[in-house]
Amino acid sequence: MNNVEEDRQRAEVFDALGHPTRIAILKALSEGSMGFADLKRTVDIDSSGHLQHHLNKLDGLIKTDEHGKYCLSDQGKDALLTVQTVENAARSGLKETERKRIGSKPVWKMVALLLAISLVASSAVAVLEYAQIAQLQGKVNSLKEKIAMGTNVVWERDLGINIGDFTVADGKVFAMTFGGDLYCFNQQDGRTLWSYNLGGYVTWGHLITVADGKVYAGSRGSVLTCFNEDTGTLLWQFKPNVTSSAASKSPPEYIVSDGKVLVNADDFYVLDAVTGTLLWDSSSHPGVYQALTFADERIFAASIAGAPDYSWSLVSFDADTGQQQWSTPIGHDIGSLVIGEGRIVLWGLYQNQTVFCLDEASGSLLWRFDIDDAVSQPSLSTGLVLFGSGGGNFYALNAENGSLKWIYNSKHKTVNYPAAGAPKVFDGKVLIGYEVEYVSALNLEDGQLIWATPVLTNVGSLVNGNGDLYATSGTYVLGNSAGTNLYKINMDNGGIQWKQTFNYWILPPIRTNDGLYVAADLKIIAYG
Repeated sequence: MNNVEEDRQRAEVFDALGHPTRIAILKALSEGSMGFADLKRTVDIDSSGHLQHHLNKLDGLIKTDEHGKYCLSDQGKDALLTVQTVENAARSGLKETERKRIGSKPVWKMVALLLAISLVASSAVAVLEYAQIAQLQGKVNSLKEKIAMGTNVVWERDLGINIGDFTVADGKVFAMTFGGDLYCFNQQDGRTLWSYNLGGYVTWGHLITVADGKVYAGSRGSVLTCFNEDTGTLLWQFKPNVTSSAASKSPPEYIVSDGKVLVNADDFYVLDAVTGTLLWDSSSHPGVYQALTFADERIFAASIAGAPDYSWSLVSFDADTGQQQWSTPIGHDIGSLVIGEGRIVLWGLYQNQTVFCLDEASGSLLWRFDIDDAVSQPSLSTGLVLFGSGGGNFYALNAENGSLKWIYNSKHKTVNYPAAGAPKVFDGKVLIGYEVEYVSALNLEDGQLIWATPVLTNVGSLVNGNGDLYATSGTYVLGNSAGTNLYKINMDNGGIQWKQTFNYWILPPIRTNDGLYVAADLKIIAYG
């Protein structure tokens, strides 16, 4: 596309956003698709002719769906994000640290002024030459990048292959590739400190754990290897006897805790974390087929009875001896557990329409909560059990007795098994990513919506660290990437402070006091 055509398109976008009514239309459609009459009523326009005029001006930013209703196009979503970013910034201003980072507080005023020129004065925009518009847009983009924390690349390492997992610990960055290569980089400058090839093909998952000066890495064949964190010296390797195709081709699921390692393969095993010595395994417990988690010196596992009932139970074992402590029938398939405050919260994996709460010490059932819908992964925080559902409801239950504290009904489509995982709680807010193409914040006390921020495609992960919220979104199929996005979102108002688009899948980012670390586009990238 030549420069004249690009400039013409920029001018059309600025002209489209040059009237407050058209911005109101975009905001209304961000809540969902609307017919002409509903949109006219929502935006409060008396004349149908006036509404049609504004809709014509928004051509390219809006479209019609399969039902003939108006909705935002991808370009319209991007335009609205720009408007919201400036509005939020104008309200909140810059924090003191951000003023210091920019070096001059008039910069933000300049951003507001530049955007005001482009968004409000449509008649003035029409007078501007295309080249002037392009230059104005360039200045706006440049200033937005400067005020966004963590946008400068400190270092990056291109590994040339997809990255299955990475972590940051003790001044180092560790990464595992699909090819089974484990790398250790210096956190400050990205220098390679050591590497080791574990062989075989692995994919995304929890592959790396750093604890007590050691690095634990899972690889193909359900093999777990332990290294010295500083030198990369191999300390021990555990190779379970696996027979299933899944265990033979996959890395193991494992947890390191309290000087022990719980390893899941065809059976599960408890190892000494220092020496790798096998302490005990599940072979002496018929029917127990999968360990679910390791907490408070207990191993919690699922067991299933034989035909004809195939009923499920949750079983607790002493982590040191393997002695069974209790077994509680559940009757449902068990997907995963959340443990805290002396309680175990669990739900099913397939027919997951019930949330159970057990006493951690005795296994006794304290309460159950049934919904006629699929349950998304819960979290347990400040005496509340928080979870979403496929039908759009989000629940807060009292952990003490299972009573309903509040319920929030989303206006957006939701997903049954959100990749973003359990909701996050921070500073009195519940941060959720189970709504299609939205990240939202609810008030922890009453469930009222604080903000909802549109993102392109479904939410892949939510990470809150060092007071910042980061969200990833996008879809990636091997060999066919539609692009993935990383957003930095203001926790107070939901404004998008920074957005980066990648060609390949992005792993959940890691935020530390020193910076932001990202695994995307076959690279490890450190942002300052």
